[in-house]
Amino acid sequence: IDKNANSKAVLRLKESAGEFKYELRIVLLGKTGVGKSSVGNAILGEKVFKEINSATQICERAEKVINGRRIVVIDTPGIFYTNRSEEELKEEIISSLVECAPGPHVFILVLKVDRYTQENQQTVEKLLEYFTETIFPHMILLFTHGEDLDENMEIQHFIHQPDDRLKKLNYTEQAIREFTEKMKSAPAAEYRTNRYQFTQLMKSIKNILKENQGHHYSNESLEEIGKSINVEVEKILKELGVERETGDMVEIKKKARERVRNKLGKRLSGVAVGTLLGAFLGVGVGIAAPVVMTAGLIGSIWRALTPSHPQGCFN
Repeated sequence: IDKNANSKAVLRLKESAGEFKYELRIVLLGKTGVGKSSVGNAILGEKVFKEINSATQICERAEKVINGRRIVVIDTPGIFYTNRSEEELKEEIISSLVECAPGPHVFILVLKVDRYTQENQQTVEKLLEYFTETIFPHMILLFTHGEDLDENMEIQHFIHQPDDRLKKLNYTEQAIREFTEKMKSAPAAEYRTNRYQFTQLMKSIKNILKENQGHHYSNESLEEIGKSINVEVEKILKELGVERETGDMVEIKKKARERVRNKLGKRLSGVAVGTLLGAFLGVGVGIAAPVVMTAGLIGSIWRALTPSHPQGCFN
């Protein structure tokens, strides 16, 4: 028996079924028009995200198997900075929660070089209102449109720290510093290429995975949603009368996430936007006053909806 051929056949079967133990989930954060879609497309190696008008923004998820690992990219356009209604924001935050559950391995905060003045400083400070310190080891601060940066200027010159809270981003700044220095030490024609910049970004992602020993960011809310998605997956498999090895797991999981998203939307209809952001990032900031998100809120909802959970969920 050709063991190599057999292994390749099993790999093809798993790829078609969408079943991979090692899944890498990446969440893109940032304002509209900074190049998040381009970053997502570069990571997946194909054009799957389109630049869209802020009035029609939706949370998007795309995935692809690369070198035996399923790479999932979630674009969360404008959930922090937008003039949309509270109901629209809630819908997008719930979608973001569901799409990245049980938690992302990497957050990429995308900023545009030519915007990094007072506006970008305020952007980072505003984000810090929602983040807890546990999220920073999973974060990359990525500047796009580097061609607009003066040839003799390092990216650190753009990173002014008007608030001590920005010191929490030291890990991120180190990743940016290494990325920038390597770019500057390379031949000009090389470091300006998308391929070179993509390589440096992937190195930063790998470093984050290594530093966190492959663990993803999470909290009780994300874990509960992840478990609930798995419950729905098992229900759908039973409904279809198929096994994981033979079912189209990509579509089945997509349908499971849709069910969970619909249930969650109905049960959380009266919850404030800030509280939902807290479920996503750990701490919520309400519309009128700060609130502390108790992760047990979503946990209790899902325990009521699905009394028994399977013990494990994919990591």
